[in-house]
Amino acid sequence: MQAAQRVISLSLMFTLACINDPIPGGPGQPDAGAPPGGSAADELVREWSGCMTLDHFKLAGMATAWGSLAAANGQACSSCHGSGLQGFYADRDDVGMFTAISTIKGFLVMFFSPDVANHKMIVNETIFVAVAAGQPPFAGHPPFEPRNNAGMTALRSFHNVTLLQQQAHTCDPPRLH
Repeated sequence: MQAAQRVISLSLMFTLACINDPIPGGPGQPDAGAPPGGSAADELVREWSGCMTLDHFKLAGMATAWGSLAAANGQACSSCHGSGLQGFYADRDDVGMFTAISTIKGFLVMFFSPDVANHKMIVNETIFVAVAAGQPPFAGHPPFEPRNNAGMTALRSFHNVTLLQQQAHTCDPPRLH
């Protein structure tokens, strides 16, 4: 296995380890979140969910950017992921998409990943690179440019304003269910 594949595999493993139920709507509760006193990664994700705001989400243009982003076959992300297919939620509806990613951990960690060592959340670029390349378990996904697209630009902007919100200690209570 090449070094890049090992990094991606490990990143996916760690991301999926943070998800209580990786398929929202699957068996059991869609996402129970972390119990009080949970792991450091769970706590970072829970806190982040309260730091995200709908106003910042709209300002970054997240729904338009991700919902309209098209793969190489011309198909927009929202055409498959508007309902959260395969654990990824992308839709042109601001309120619907924001609600999904701020209240369901499985959706949130597709966009943001806990960096426990540095006690912060980061943009989860690794997963987008893996999906774009059709690496397992994403075989069959149409290719797309994973780093330089409107979705990633919006995501980085949303991350930056959310980080400022967190650093200012002005977050709401966690939104995760």
